[in-house]
Amino acid sequence: MRIKFNDKIYRLKEIESGVDSLMELVEEPKYKHGDFLMTDNRLAFILDREGGDGEAYHLFCTDMDGKIRSHMQGRKEGVKYCGYLKHAVLADSEATEAIHYGLKSIGKRWNAEKKCVEDIPKRKFKNGDKVTLKSGCTSNPGLIYYSLFDEYIGKELIVIDYTESGNVKCNNGLRFAEDWLEPWIDEPKVGDWVVAWDDDSMLTVGVLDKIYDEYFEHRYSVGGIEWENVIKFDGTVDQFEKIGKG
Repeated sequence: MRIKFNDKIYRLKEIESGVDSLMELVEEPKYKHGDFLMTDNRLAFILDREGGDGEAYHLFCTDMDGKIRSHMQGRKEGVKYCGYLKHAVLADSEATEAIHYGLKSIGKRWNAEKKCVEDIPKRKFKNGDKVTLKSGCTSNPGLIYYSLFDEYIGKELIVIDYTESGNVKCNNGLRFAEDWLEPWIDEPKVGDWVVAWDDDSMLTVGVLDKIYDEYFEHRYSVGGIEWENVIKFDGTVDQFEKIGKG
């Protein structure tokens, strides 16, 4: 049970007193570890703890006008605090945004579940990168690998964005775990379907079965025939016609 008295919140705590069981009022802290707070001099911060004299020790603090006043809570006692907790109130939307922006500017983010500041995971790809799905992928705790994904193994995909959980959204409308993907390499490799041609406009589609050293004029073998140029076949007639037209 909690009781409000003189704008303070108290809770009943049972204590032992001889053979009797007594109750006493214990003041509840107004703010707790992890609360987003702000002060009247436009500091926004994440509360770590209250000091012995009422200091507001913080995990992160930033000036709401955009200048980082201080970063992370120090290891040493008494290093990082921004005034006194009695002068703080819950952060409004502007202060909350300033905290998140300030954290992001130093490569950090707030983990609301763990109540801590953590590094933003470094992303392997950026928007617009060409990637392909690797073979042998399996489900992980955050994402299920469906058998229908197999059709995208070795196919060119484009990174559209990342989800908040760190998965990759691609141009096919699907989400993949980052470690399921690898950079797309345009250079054809043995076993790929390719369009092959010579400078005299001869043109064919087939499987690349051999690549010779660079000093060979006809470096590629497709269907047992040597060719000067190859490019991965995207499965469209349009690509075939464009190459045929030069």
